[in-house]
Amino acid sequence: MSRLPWLLLFIASDALAGGYFFPDSGVVAVGRGGAFVASADDTFAQYYNPGALARLDRWTIDLGVSGVRQDLEFTRQLDDGSFADPVSNQDGFFTVPQIGVGGPLIEDKLHLAVGLYTGYAPSFGYDPDGPQRYTLNDSLVWQAYAGPTLTYSPIPQLSVGVGLQWQFLRVEQELTASLNGTDDPNNDVGVRVEQFDPFAPSANFGVLVRPVDELSVGLTVQLPSSFNASGTMTADLSDTTIADLLVETRLEDDDVRLALDMPLILKAGVAVHPVPESAIEVAVVWENWGSFEELTLSEIDLEIESQFFQAPEVDPELALPAGLRDTVSLRLGGSVDVIDELTLRAGGFYETGAHTDDRLSVGLYDPSKFQLGGGTSVHLLDDRLHADLSVAGVFFANRTVTDSSVEQVVLQDVDPLVVGNGEYRSSGLVIAGGLSWMFGKAE
Repeated sequence: MSRLPWLLLFIASDALAGGYFFPDSGVVAVGRGGAFVASADDTFAQYYNPGALARLDRWTIDLGVSGVRQDLEFTRQLDDGSFADPVSNQDGFFTVPQIGVGGPLIEDKLHLAVGLYTGYAPSFGYDPDGPQRYTLNDSLVWQAYAGPTLTYSPIPQLSVGVGLQWQFLRVEQELTASLNGTDDPNNDVGVRVEQFDPFAPSANFGVLVRPVDELSVGLTVQLPSSFNASGTMTADLSDTTIADLLVETRLEDDDVRLALDMPLILKAGVAVHPVPESAIEVAVVWENWGSFEELTLSEIDLEIESQFFQAPEVDPELALPAGLRDTVSLRLGGSVDVIDELTLRAGGFYETGAHTDDRLSVGLYDPSKFQLGGGTSVHLLDDRLHADLSVAGVFFANRTVTDSSVEQVVLQDVDPLVVGNGEYRSSGLVIAGGLSWMFGKAE
Protein backbone atom coordinates (compact mmCIF):
# COMPACT_ATOMS: atom_id res chain seq x y z
CA MET A 1 0.00 0.00 0.00
CA SER A 2 2.55 2.53 -1.09
CA ARG A 3 0.52 4.95 -3.23
CA LEU A 4 -1.08 7.05 -0.50
CA PRO A 5 1.33 10.04 -0.67
CA TRP A 6 0.55 10.51 -4.35
CA LEU A 7 -2.86 11.78 -3.31
CA LEU A 8 -1.57 15.20 -2.37
CA LEU A 9 0.25 15.53 -5.66
CA PHE A 10 -2.89 14.48 -7.52
CA ILE A 11 -4.99 17.04 -5.68
CA ALA A 12 -2.50 19.88 -6.00
CA SER A 13 -1.96 19.30 -9.72
CA ASP A 14 -5.68 19.79 -10.30
CA ALA A 15 -5.94 22.81 -8.02
CA LEU A 16 -3.10 24.90 -9.37
CA ALA A 17 -3.04 24.33 -13.10
CA GLY A 18 -3.12 27.32 -15.41
CA GLY A 19 -6.63 27.74 -16.64
CA TYR A 20 -8.22 26.73 -13.34
CA PHE A 21 -8.21 30.43 -12.56
CA PHE A 22 -10.61 32.68 -14.44
CA PRO A 23 -8.45 34.92 -16.64
CA ASP A 24 -9.77 38.29 -15.41
CA SER A 25 -9.81 40.16 -12.13
CA GLY A 26 -10.92 43.59 -10.98
CA VAL A 27 -14.28 45.34 -11.21
CA VAL A 28 -13.68 47.58 -14.23
CA ALA A 29 -11.44 45.13 -16.10
CA VAL A 30 -14.06 42.36 -15.96
CA GLY A 31 -16.53 44.58 -17.78
CA ARG A 32 -13.95 45.22 -20.51
CA GLY A 33 -13.14 41.55 -21.12
CA GLY A 34 -9.72 41.96 -19.52
CA ALA A 35 -8.64 44.33 -22.30
CA PHE A 36 -7.06 46.60 -19.71
CA VAL A 37 -3.33 46.62 -20.49
CA ALA A 38 -3.05 49.81 -22.54
CA SER A 39 -6.20 51.51 -21.19
CA ALA A 40 -5.97 50.78 -17.44
CA ASP A 41 -6.90 53.89 -15.49
CA ASP A 42 -7.40 52.89 -11.84
CA THR A 43 -5.27 51.39 -9.05
CA PHE A 44 -5.86 47.90 -10.47
CA ALA A 45 -3.26 48.84 -13.07
CA GLN A 46 -0.96 47.23 -10.48
CA TYR A 47 -2.25 43.89 -11.80
CA TYR A 48 -2.66 44.64 -15.52
CA ASN A 49 0.06 47.20 -16.27
CA PRO A 50 2.05 49.05 -13.57
CA GLY A 51 3.04 51.68 -16.13
CA ALA A 52 -0.58 52.78 -16.44
CA LEU A 53 -0.63 54.10 -12.88
CA ALA A 54 0.63 57.33 -14.48
CA ARG A 55 -3.01 58.00 -15.42
CA LEU A 56 -3.93 58.65 -11.78
CA ASP A 57 -4.15 62.44 -11.54
CA ARG A 58 -5.43 62.35 -7.94
CA TRP A 59 -4.93 60.16 -4.90
CA THR A 60 -7.52 57.41 -5.14
CA ILE A 61 -8.91 54.64 -2.96
CA ASP A 62 -10.52 51.72 -4.81
CA LEU A 63 -12.59 49.14 -2.94
CA GLY A 64 -14.09 46.19 -4.77
CA VAL A 65 -15.65 42.81 -4.21
CA SER A 66 -16.43 40.11 -6.76
CA GLY A 67 -18.50 36.97 -6.68
CA VAL A 68 -17.18 34.14 -8.87
CA ARG A 69 -19.08 30.98 -9.71
CA GLN A 70 -18.52 28.11 -12.13
CA ASP A 71 -21.35 25.75 -12.97
CA LEU A 72 -20.00 22.37 -14.06
CA GLU A 73 -22.13 19.34 -14.86
CA PHE A 74 -20.46 15.96 -15.34
CA THR A 75 -22.08 12.75 -16.55
CA ARG A 76 -19.49 10.07 -15.97
CA GLN A 77 -19.18 7.10 -18.30
CA LEU A 78 -18.67 4.03 -16.13
CA ASP A 79 -16.27 1.18 -16.80
CA ASP A 80 -19.03 -0.98 -18.36
CA GLY A 81 -19.94 1.77 -20.86
CA SER A 82 -23.10 2.95 -19.12
CA PHE A 83 -23.54 6.46 -17.71
CA ALA A 84 -24.01 7.50 -14.11
CA ASP A 85 -26.46 10.18 -13.07
CA PRO A 86 -25.13 13.68 -13.77
CA VAL A 87 -23.57 15.66 -10.92
CA SER A 88 -23.16 19.44 -10.63
CA ASN A 89 -21.15 21.89 -8.62
CA GLN A 90 -23.23 22.77 -5.56
CA ASP A 91 -21.13 25.69 -4.32
CA GLY A 92 -22.35 29.24 -4.79
CA PHE A 93 -20.37 32.40 -5.40
CA PHE A 94 -16.85 32.61 -4.03
CA THR A 95 -16.15 36.12 -2.70
CA VAL A 96 -12.97 37.87 -3.84
CA PRO A 97 -11.87 41.24 -2.36
CA GLN A 98 -9.87 44.04 -3.97
CA ILE A 99 -8.36 47.19 -2.47
CA GLY A 100 -5.96 49.76 -3.87
CA VAL A 101 -4.62 53.15 -2.83
CA GLY A 102 -2.55 55.23 -5.23
CA GLY A 103 -1.76 58.59 -6.70
CA PRO A 104 0.97 61.03 -7.75
CA LEU A 105 4.02 61.59 -5.57
CA ILE A 106 5.43 64.09 -8.04
CA GLU A 107 2.91 65.46 -10.51
CA ASP A 108 3.27 63.91 -13.98
CA LYS A 109 6.53 62.23 -12.93
CA LEU A 110 6.23 59.72 -10.09
CA HIS A 111 3.26 57.64 -8.94
CA LEU A 112 2.84 55.17 -6.08
CA ALA A 113 0.16 52.58 -5.38
CA VAL A 114 -0.31 49.88 -2.75
CA GLY A 115 -2.95 47.22 -3.02
CA LEU A 116 -4.33 43.73 -2.52
CA TYR A 117 -5.44 42.07 -5.72
CA THR A 118 -6.41 38.51 -6.51
CA GLY A 119 -6.87 36.06 -9.34
CA TYR A 120 -10.34 34.60 -9.65
CA ALA A 121 -10.78 30.94 -8.70
CA PRO A 122 -14.27 29.53 -8.10
CA SER A 123 -14.94 27.05 -5.32
CA PHE A 124 -16.38 23.59 -5.96
CA GLY A 125 -18.53 21.24 -3.91
CA TYR A 126 -20.01 17.91 -5.01
CA ASP A 127 -21.94 15.07 -3.44
CA PRO A 128 -19.21 13.07 -1.61
CA ASP A 129 -20.96 9.86 -2.66
CA GLY A 130 -21.36 10.90 -6.31
CA PRO A 131 -19.67 9.25 -9.31
CA GLN A 132 -17.16 12.16 -9.53
CA ARG A 133 -15.83 11.46 -6.01
CA TYR A 134 -12.60 9.85 -7.23
CA THR A 135 -11.61 13.15 -8.83
CA LEU A 136 -13.04 15.82 -6.51
CA ASN A 137 -15.49 16.32 -3.66
CA ASP A 138 -14.65 19.80 -2.48
CA SER A 139 -12.18 22.50 -3.51
CA LEU A 140 -11.17 26.04 -2.61
CA VAL A 141 -8.13 27.87 -4.00
CA TRP A 142 -7.19 31.43 -3.09
CA GLN A 143 -4.13 33.18 -4.50
CA ALA A 144 -3.55 36.87 -3.80
CA TYR A 145 -0.94 39.55 -4.42
CA ALA A 146 -0.11 42.48 -2.15
CA GLY A 147 2.55 45.15 -2.25
CA PRO A 148 3.68 48.50 -3.60
CA THR A 149 4.00 49.63 -7.21
CA LEU A 150 6.07 52.61 -8.35
CA THR A 151 5.72 54.29 -11.75
CA TYR A 152 8.10 56.82 -13.31
CA SER A 153 7.39 59.00 -16.35
CA PRO A 154 10.63 60.44 -17.78
CA ILE A 155 8.61 62.17 -20.51
CA PRO A 156 4.82 62.61 -20.89
CA GLN A 157 4.69 59.98 -23.63
CA LEU A 158 6.38 57.18 -21.62
CA SER A 159 5.71 55.60 -18.22
CA VAL A 160 7.54 52.66 -16.67
CA GLY A 161 6.29 50.84 -13.59
CA VAL A 162 7.50 48.07 -11.29
CA GLY A 163 5.48 46.22 -8.69
CA LEU A 164 6.94 44.24 -5.80
CA GLN A 165 4.57 41.42 -4.92
CA TRP A 166 3.96 39.52 -1.74
CA GLN A 167 2.00 36.47 -2.90
CA PHE A 168 0.17 34.03 -0.69
CA LEU A 169 -1.69 30.84 -1.48
CA ARG A 170 -4.27 28.66 0.24
CA VAL A 171 -5.52 25.33 -1.10
CA GLU A 172 -8.20 23.10 0.45
CA GLN A 173 -9.38 19.98 -1.35
CA GLU A 174 -11.12 16.69 -0.74
CA LEU A 175 -11.46 13.61 -2.89
CA THR A 176 -11.98 9.88 -2.51
CA ALA A 177 -9.35 7.20 -3.06
CA SER A 178 -9.98 3.50 -3.53
CA LEU A 179 -8.42 0.61 -1.68
CA ASN A 180 -8.51 -1.79 -4.60
CA GLY A 181 -9.38 0.02 -7.83
CA THR A 182 -13.13 -0.68 -7.79
CA ASP A 183 -16.23 1.52 -7.70
CA ASP A 184 -17.32 -0.03 -4.39
CA PRO A 185 -18.11 2.54 -1.63
CA ASN A 186 -16.95 -0.03 0.94
CA ASN A 187 -13.43 0.46 -0.39
CA ASP A 188 -13.53 4.28 -0.43
CA VAL A 189 -11.00 6.34 1.51
CA GLY A 190 -11.78 9.99 2.18
CA VAL A 191 -8.78 12.27 1.76
CA ARG A 192 -8.45 15.95 2.69
CA VAL A 193 -5.54 18.30 2.05
CA GLU A 194 -4.95 21.82 3.36
CA GLN A 195 -1.89 23.74 2.16
CA PHE A 196 -0.79 27.32 2.83
CA ASP A 197 2.14 29.50 1.83
CA PRO A 198 2.01 32.95 3.51
CA PHE A 199 4.82 34.52 1.49
CA ALA A 200 6.18 33.98 -2.02
CA PRO A 201 7.98 37.01 -3.50
CA SER A 202 7.60 38.07 -7.11
CA ALA A 203 7.39 41.19 -9.26
CA ASN A 204 5.81 42.59 -12.38
CA PHE A 205 6.87 45.31 -14.80
CA GLY A 206 4.84 47.49 -17.12
CA VAL A 207 5.32 50.08 -19.84
CA LEU A 208 2.77 52.54 -21.16
CA VAL A 209 3.56 54.49 -24.34
CA ARG A 210 1.30 57.37 -25.44
CA PRO A 211 2.78 58.85 -28.63
CA VAL A 212 -0.39 60.90 -29.22
CA ASP A 213 -3.53 61.47 -27.19
CA GLU A 214 -5.52 59.13 -29.42
CA LEU A 215 -3.22 56.08 -29.01
CA SER A 216 -1.84 54.02 -26.12
CA VAL A 217 0.41 50.94 -26.17
CA GLY A 218 0.96 48.78 -23.09
CA LEU A 219 3.23 45.86 -22.21
CA THR A 220 3.41 43.89 -18.95
CA VAL A 221 5.73 41.15 -17.72
CA GLN A 222 4.68 39.07 -14.70
CA LEU A 223 7.73 37.22 -13.42
CA PRO A 224 7.47 33.55 -12.50
CA SER A 225 7.32 32.70 -8.82
CA SER A 226 7.66 29.69 -6.56
CA PHE A 227 5.40 28.56 -3.75
CA ASN A 228 6.59 26.35 -0.92
CA ALA A 229 3.36 25.49 0.82
CA SER A 230 2.98 23.42 3.95
CA GLY A 231 0.00 21.92 5.71
CA THR A 232 -1.87 18.78 6.60
CA MET A 233 -3.13 15.70 4.84
CA THR A 234 -5.65 13.29 6.35
CA ALA A 235 -6.97 9.94 5.13
CA ASP A 236 -10.05 8.31 6.66
CA LEU A 237 -10.23 4.51 6.32
CA SER A 238 -12.87 3.98 9.03
CA ASP A 239 -15.58 2.81 6.60
CA THR A 240 -13.40 0.47 4.56
CA THR A 241 -13.35 -3.32 4.62
CA ILE A 242 -9.89 -3.35 6.25
CA ALA A 243 -10.75 -0.94 9.07
CA ASP A 244 -10.68 -3.73 11.70
CA LEU A 245 -7.17 -4.71 10.62
CA LEU A 246 -5.62 -1.28 11.16
CA VAL A 247 -4.01 0.21 14.23
CA GLU A 248 -5.43 3.66 13.31
CA THR A 249 -8.18 4.30 10.76
CA ARG A 250 -7.63 8.06 10.57
CA LEU A 251 -4.16 8.91 9.32
CA GLU A 252 -2.73 12.45 9.48
CA ASP A 253 0.49 14.16 8.51
CA ASP A 254 0.62 17.72 9.81
CA ASP A 255 3.79 18.85 8.01
CA VAL A 256 3.60 17.90 4.34
CA ARG A 257 5.32 20.38 2.01
CA LEU A 258 4.43 21.14 -1.58
CA ALA A 259 6.69 23.05 -3.99
CA LEU A 260 5.35 24.41 -7.24
CA ASP A 261 6.19 27.16 -9.71
CA MET A 262 3.88 29.75 -11.25
CA PRO A 263 4.59 30.77 -14.84
CA LEU A 264 5.91 33.76 -16.70
CA ILE A 265 3.01 35.86 -18.07
CA LEU A 266 3.23 38.43 -20.89
CA LYS A 267 0.49 40.95 -21.69
CA ALA A 268 0.34 43.42 -24.55
CA GLY A 269 -2.37 45.83 -25.61
CA VAL A 270 -3.09 48.64 -28.05
CA ALA A 271 -5.83 51.14 -27.30
CA VAL A 272 -7.31 53.95 -29.33
CA HIS A 273 -9.11 56.89 -27.79
CA PRO A 274 -11.40 58.23 -30.52
CA VAL A 275 -12.92 60.85 -28.22
CA PRO A 276 -11.86 62.08 -24.76
CA GLU A 277 -12.76 59.75 -21.87
CA SER A 278 -13.07 56.74 -24.16
CA ALA A 279 -10.99 53.68 -25.05
CA ILE A 280 -11.15 50.69 -27.37
CA GLU A 281 -8.44 48.12 -26.73
CA VAL A 282 -7.17 44.94 -28.33
CA ALA A 283 -4.94 42.86 -26.05
CA VAL A 284 -3.21 39.48 -25.97
CA VAL A 285 -2.07 37.50 -22.92
CA TRP A 286 0.35 34.56 -23.00
CA GLU A 287 0.89 32.31 -19.96
CA ASN A 288 3.86 29.95 -19.96
CA TRP A 289 2.22 26.98 -18.22
CA GLY A 290 4.18 24.59 -20.41
CA SER A 291 7.26 25.37 -18.30
CA PHE A 292 5.47 24.10 -15.19
CA GLU A 293 7.03 20.66 -15.34
CA GLU A 294 6.25 19.06 -12.02
CA LEU A 295 4.95 19.36 -8.48
CA THR A 296 7.28 18.25 -5.72
CA LEU A 297 6.03 16.80 -2.45
CA SER A 298 8.47 16.41 0.45
CA GLU A 299 8.68 15.55 4.16
CA ILE A 300 6.14 12.76 3.75
CA ASP A 301 5.37 10.86 6.93
CA LEU A 302 2.06 9.09 6.42
CA GLU A 303 1.68 5.32 6.40
CA ILE A 304 -0.78 2.58 7.18
CA GLU A 305 -0.02 0.42 10.23
CA SER A 306 -1.43 -3.03 10.89
CA GLN A 307 -0.71 -5.98 13.16
CA PHE A 308 -1.56 -8.29 10.28
CA PHE A 309 0.65 -7.00 7.46
CA GLN A 310 3.87 -5.04 7.16
CA ALA A 311 3.49 -1.45 5.96
CA PRO A 312 5.79 -0.58 3.06
CA GLU A 313 8.39 2.17 3.25
CA VAL A 314 7.39 5.41 1.54
CA ASP A 315 9.74 7.68 -0.37
CA PRO A 316 9.89 10.96 1.62
CA GLU A 317 10.00 13.01 -1.60
CA LEU A 318 7.93 12.51 -4.72
CA ALA A 319 7.38 14.43 -7.96
CA LEU A 320 4.43 14.48 -10.35
CA PRO A 321 4.57 15.76 -13.93
CA ALA A 322 2.09 18.60 -14.47
CA GLY A 323 1.29 17.98 -18.14
CA LEU A 324 0.16 21.53 -18.87
CA ARG A 325 0.48 23.61 -22.01
CA ASP A 326 0.79 27.35 -22.62
CA THR A 327 -2.41 29.38 -22.86
CA VAL A 328 -3.14 32.39 -25.07
CA SER A 329 -6.08 34.76 -24.83
CA LEU A 330 -7.24 37.45 -27.25
CA ARG A 331 -9.22 40.31 -25.74
CA LEU A 332 -11.33 43.17 -27.04
CA GLY A 333 -13.04 45.77 -24.89
CA GLY A 334 -13.54 49.40 -24.11
CA SER A 335 -15.51 52.11 -22.41
CA VAL A 336 -16.99 55.53 -23.08
CA ASP A 337 -18.46 58.34 -21.01
CA VAL A 338 -21.93 58.73 -22.48
CA ILE A 339 -22.48 61.74 -20.21
CA ASP A 340 -20.28 63.32 -17.57
CA GLU A 341 -21.90 61.26 -14.83
CA LEU A 342 -22.07 57.87 -16.58
CA THR A 343 -19.55 55.45 -18.13
CA LEU A 344 -20.53 52.34 -20.07
CA ARG A 345 -18.14 49.50 -20.88
CA ALA A 346 -18.19 46.13 -22.63
CA GLY A 347 -15.76 43.49 -23.81
CA GLY A 348 -14.85 39.88 -24.17
CA PHE A 349 -12.06 37.41 -24.82
CA TYR A 350 -11.21 33.97 -26.18
CA GLU A 351 -8.66 31.78 -24.40
CA THR A 352 -7.13 28.41 -25.20
CA GLY A 353 -7.17 25.67 -22.56
CA ALA A 354 -4.28 24.54 -20.36
CA HIS A 355 -5.12 20.83 -20.74
CA THR A 356 -5.88 18.47 -23.59
CA ASP A 357 -9.26 16.71 -23.50
CA ASP A 358 -7.82 13.48 -22.12
CA ARG A 359 -6.75 15.35 -18.94
CA LEU A 360 -10.07 17.10 -18.28
CA SER A 361 -11.93 16.33 -15.06
CA VAL A 362 -14.17 17.99 -12.49
CA GLY A 363 -10.93 18.71 -10.63
CA LEU A 364 -9.65 20.74 -13.56
CA TYR A 365 -12.02 21.56 -16.39
CA ASP A 366 -10.08 23.92 -18.60
CA PRO A 367 -10.88 23.58 -22.30
CA SER A 368 -11.04 26.65 -24.54
CA LYS A 369 -13.38 29.35 -23.27
CA PHE A 370 -14.73 32.79 -24.04
CA GLN A 371 -16.15 35.56 -21.92
CA LEU A 372 -18.61 38.37 -22.61
CA GLY A 373 -19.28 41.15 -20.17
CA GLY A 374 -20.24 44.73 -19.56
CA GLY A 375 -20.70 47.28 -16.86
CA THR A 376 -21.22 50.83 -15.81
CA SER A 377 -19.76 53.50 -13.55
CA VAL A 378 -21.68 56.37 -12.01
CA HIS A 379 -19.69 59.50 -11.17
CA LEU A 380 -20.94 61.41 -8.14
CA LEU A 381 -19.99 64.38 -5.93
CA ASP A 382 -18.19 66.38 -8.61
CA ASP A 383 -16.49 63.23 -9.92
CA ARG A 384 -14.96 62.37 -6.54
CA LEU A 385 -16.98 59.20 -6.00
CA HIS A 386 -17.38 56.42 -8.55
CA ALA A 387 -19.77 53.50 -8.10
CA ASP A 388 -18.82 50.60 -10.39
CA LEU A 389 -20.66 47.47 -11.46
CA SER A 390 -19.64 44.78 -13.95
CA VAL A 391 -21.11 41.41 -14.95
CA ALA A 392 -19.48 38.78 -17.15
CA GLY A 393 -20.43 35.34 -18.35
CA VAL A 394 -17.74 32.72 -19.03
CA PHE A 395 -18.62 30.00 -21.52
CA PHE A 396 -16.49 26.86 -21.56
CA ALA A 397 -16.48 24.53 -24.53
CA ASN A 398 -18.57 21.41 -23.91
CA ARG A 399 -16.67 18.17 -24.17
CA THR A 400 -17.45 14.46 -24.52
CA VAL A 401 -14.33 12.58 -23.41
CA THR A 402 -13.84 8.94 -24.40
CA ASP A 403 -10.05 8.53 -24.07
CA SER A 404 -9.43 9.97 -20.62
CA SER A 405 -6.12 9.43 -18.83
CA VAL A 406 -7.57 10.60 -15.50
CA GLU A 407 -7.49 7.61 -13.18
CA GLN A 408 -8.71 6.73 -9.75
CA VAL A 409 -6.11 7.03 -6.97
CA VAL A 410 -5.64 3.62 -5.36
CA LEU A 411 -3.86 2.55 -2.19
CA GLN A 412 -2.72 -0.84 -3.45
CA ASP A 413 -0.61 -1.90 -6.37
CA VAL A 414 -3.57 -2.64 -8.65
CA ASP A 415 -4.82 -1.13 -11.89
CA PRO A 416 -7.07 1.89 -11.18
CA LEU A 417 -10.30 2.70 -12.95
CA VAL A 418 -10.40 5.45 -15.54
CA VAL A 419 -12.75 8.07 -14.04
CA GLY A 420 -12.52 11.04 -16.44
CA ASN A 421 -14.61 9.74 -19.35
CA GLY A 422 -18.03 11.28 -19.85
CA GLU A 423 -19.85 14.46 -20.81
CA TYR A 424 -18.87 17.89 -19.44
CA ARG A 425 -20.97 21.05 -19.59
CA SER A 426 -19.78 24.26 -17.95
CA SER A 427 -20.31 28.01 -17.68
CA GLY A 428 -19.29 30.68 -15.23
CA LEU A 429 -20.50 34.00 -13.88
CA VAL A 430 -18.66 36.96 -12.36
CA ILE A 431 -20.50 39.80 -10.61
CA ALA A 432 -18.26 42.64 -9.42
CA GLY A 433 -18.98 45.90 -7.66
CA GLY A 434 -16.85 48.64 -6.22
CA LEU A 435 -16.47 52.18 -4.96
CA SER A 436 -13.69 54.64 -5.73
CA TRP A 437 -12.96 57.85 -3.85
CA MET A 438 -10.75 60.51 -5.43
CA PHE A 439 -9.21 63.24 -3.28
CA GLY A 440 -9.51 66.63 -4.91
CA LYS A 441 -11.17 67.76 -8.12
CA ALA A 442 -10.49 66.29 -11.53
CA GLU A 443 -8.16 68.22 -13.80
